Amino acid sequence: MKFPKYTTKSIEETFQALKSSKNGLSQKEAEERLKVYGLNEIKIKEITAFDILIKQLKSPSFYLLFTAAIISILVGEITDGLVILIFVFINIFLGFFQESRAAKTASILKHYLPRKIQVLRNGQTKEISQELLVPGDIVILEAGDIVPADLRIIESKDLLLDESILTGESVPVSKKFQALPEEAKEIFKA
Repeated sequence: MKFPKYTTKSIEETFQALKSSKNGLSQKEAEERLKVYGLNEIKIKEITAFDILIKQLKSPSFYLLFTAAIISILVGEITDGLVILIFVFINIFLGFFQESRAAKTASILKHYLPRKIQVLRNGQTKEISQELLVPGDIVILEAGDIVPADLRIIESKDLLLDESILTGESVPVSKKFQALPEEAKEIFKA
């Protein structure tokens, strides 16, 4: 589903388009939509040690230093060439070590992120796994929550969002529930 077309719709039009209401979806309807739309998740390819090594070998600095080492050896400066090669391999090793530790840390942190979200189902607040969120669900956000998907705000009071991961801006951005005059082309402008 594409979010831009909902940025200009009123709340009522959005409910009509998504076949939902202020009471949320029924459990049965949510299960049907889950079959149609699938899980609310982003498929991320796991990074292997081989992928990290290849990335290190594709680095422009590797090509530059390796070429300099070969040229040094070919012109008779064998000691200089060998020293450059040693630094190239140290650089590859350190980059590989650092990136593999960062990948492991990111994988561990992924398990500690909140995976539950509050939604309205049949007019009742229910806590579900974020992966089970479907189009038309009414999500209830509280201070400190991570927004689990593209959402159309239907009600808010002094809503400020940290969009630094999207825009790099460190200042929280105010969000409104009124329809925008024109479609937002980028999510952080909605």
